[in-house]
Amino acid sequence: MQTYRSVKVISNTEIINIINQSMTGLGVQPPYLEQLIPDSYLPENTGNFVLKGSFFTPDMLVEIPDQIINSKTFISDNEFLINVTTNSQEGYYDLILNNGYVSTYNEALLIVLGEVYTPISSDFSLVSGSGQPEYGNLRSIQENTTGVFDFLPQIDVTKDWRIQFNLVNSQFTNPYDAGGDVKLIEFFDILTDEILFYYWTRPQGYDSKLYTGVLGSDTNQYQFLDFLDGKFKGRITIQSIDNVYKFKIDNQSFKIFKNGSLPNNLKLRFTVRWQDIENFKLIYLNT
Repeated sequence: MQTYRSVKVISNTEIINIINQSMTGLGVQPPYLEQLIPDSYLPENTGNFVLKGSFFTPDMLVEIPDQIINSKTFISDNEFLINVTTNSQEGYYDLILNNGYVSTYNEALLIVLGEVYTPISSDFSLVSGSGQPEYGNLRSIQENTTGVFDFLPQIDVTKDWRIQFNLVNSQFTNPYDAGGDVKLIEFFDILTDEILFYYWTRPQGYDSKLYTGVLGSDTNQYQFLDFLDGKFKGRITIQSIDNVYKFKIDNQSFKIFKNGSLPNNLKLRFTVRWQDIENFKLIYLNT
């Protein structure tokens, strides 16, 4: 009778961690990053950054691909300082920490030519239901309950602007199993309270979609949002440059949905249920 034994497959990062620990004798945990301050910066500039977290060590290695780390200063196991010179290429960059164990934080730093605002919890006002606002995030906290939030800062329509955020599965519901429609994001005229355009999700198994409605237009005008491996994928970008409003997923332009200026500033309203919103940023562009 044959006996079968299971084999655990480990990642390259885990292999590196094991080798580093055996060489250094460190008994620490992998470095944990709670917050990078600031988490955005201008291209081709030099400045100081603060890492907040835990299990930092004096000789911890810090890497941001394609950026220059000029200096590093250990403050405590919860705080670490670095001086960085950014490159000219806009985009999101990972932060890699190595104290004998390697921790990689994907898209931790945004480099963009503009003024970036990451909301704090008090920037969101609960309209109905329940949910949890955090720094840059909105999360569902109760199963089968929709949380609707107003984003309190207005969007100044006299400027070129961009909002970006990621969709991720909430802790409760797989999007394949959810039913019904959820308004993901709505844009209101701040004075008239008129809905100008919106995006909403309709989970339909592997045919799940993100729809867009513009100024009361037929919602047959939609774009797909792919779901891979049972998870929401893609960074959603909505922007206005020279009064041309565009919708993008992962920097691929899908639609120009409006041309021309708006008379009043905009208010944003978000909804969470089976999808959470992460890494939300409002950017006023230096165009």
